[in-house]
Amino acid sequence: MTIVRNVKMSVAAVLMFLVLVSGLSANPSFIASPQRQASAGLFWSDADFFINPSAYGAMEFEKFFGLVSFDTVNMAKLGFASQFDNLYLAFYFGGNGLNSPSYQYSQDSVSFFGAQRAMKTYIALPGFGNALVSPDNTAALLIGIADMGIRLAFRSTYLSRTLDEDFMAGANFYKSFKDEKGSLNPEIGFGMTKDLTERGIMPKVYLSMDFFRDYQRFEQYSSATAYQEIIGRSNNVTSIDLTVGMGGFSLKSNEELEDFDYGVDLWYFLTIPRFKNDYNYLDGTTVKVGEKFKGLYAPGDTLAETEFTELSFMSHTIIPYLYTTWKGERISLGAELGLAVGFSIEKGVNLALEAGKNAFVKDGADYKTTEISFSPTLDLGLMWEIVPEKFFLNAGGNIGFGSLNFSTTTSETFANGSKAANSDSEEVDNNFTSANTRLNIGCTFNITPNFTVQAICGVDAGNVINTFSTSRTNGLAAFSEILATIKF
Repeated sequence: MTIVRNVKMSVAAVLMFLVLVSGLSANPSFIASPQRQASAGLFWSDADFFINPSAYGAMEFEKFFGLVSFDTVNMAKLGFASQFDNLYLAFYFGGNGLNSPSYQYSQDSVSFFGAQRAMKTYIALPGFGNALVSPDNTAALLIGIADMGIRLAFRSTYLSRTLDEDFMAGANFYKSFKDEKGSLNPEIGFGMTKDLTERGIMPKVYLSMDFFRDYQRFEQYSSATAYQEIIGRSNNVTSIDLTVGMGGFSLKSNEELEDFDYGVDLWYFLTIPRFKNDYNYLDGTTVKVGEKFKGLYAPGDTLAETEFTELSFMSHTIIPYLYTTWKGERISLGAELGLAVGFSIEKGVNLALEAGKNAFVKDGADYKTTEISFSPTLDLGLMWEIVPEKFFLNAGGNIGFGSLNFSTTTSETFANGSKAANSDSEEVDNNFTSANTRLNIGCTFNITPNFTVQAICGVDAGNVINTFSTSRTNGLAAFSEILATIKF
């Protein structure tokens, strides 16, 4: 999202907001099979069907299905499914387990304002503000019955550390400490497994909430008996994400070839973040904590230098798709054209605390930014049955035709609650991004009718393929993201 302004803004808050908005659709992360990835998402396999509320009906097994993935990232991915008469049950887990930053301290005798005391000591406050290591785990349960699927999923990247005893960090003493970082992300999904009409329409709905926490609060001693409660940062966001899919609708007439199809699909995405954060203010000369600020709080060097920006945001994306598929005796082809149209509204107002009070006044820009974007993409996929029913070559390409972004910002400027004369302004920022392409190649090997192995073949950046390279990344015979499935 591009915003151009020559009005005063809280730089720290806005930069943090843009980072958060770019990742607000933090939905649970599910497995995408190498076959699906290599074919640009057009040719799915059992690994993609089994945990999908509207696609599990394509599974063909009698009692049990299982999968395990050996990919190039430090993530465990496994799942299984079973059939019980008319009841379908599936479970999936993907994640890096207990991955988290190290936690180190020593137990020492220190001089606590002139008195020797034994307590934990840290080199610095043991928080997660700049942590590069964090857990990322997704678990999901799918229940299928009566041609419907309901999926309950939960993703966590959350870290928390609480200290409720006196401790020393650096050269300072603290009475308590709390630090939080990451998301708690539940989702419920619903889908139909059979078309509602002869030509299609298989609706699906996903509702997700992301409870993102980026919070630090501590009580710091100023003497042996006095301390202040400080908000180190409070950038918490609660986001609601709604996804609705129509399911493909075929435009093919009855007279056209059975192995050829073309049609349309439609998806809608809604994201609404909400902000509620703590902050510090001066009550006379005493530092106190305020609550429910509708923006992000990153304190300045002093409370007097801290800038506040109250924020609200909403985005809508509609993606109509045109698709076509053709299945020959040994080769299957597919193509999908997506015409994504996005619309978002961001509102913000810069505030300042009145001296010695817990009250805000407008101080800086009061602005509204609307943005419309258009991003067409084309996906092309191929499956070549080299050895009948045994060995398949999967290939696909993604073509992004660039994006058009049209942004308009209207604003007015305030100083200590009063609107500045002749401060109304409107700024337009239209920008365009270039086209890009991506090539993927992979293979599927049905070792037996019940045991399958899939892999991605090496294609380097720039769509470079070196058949005889020994590099793991760009040799055509270099396999990665190995997926094995079994069913009986």
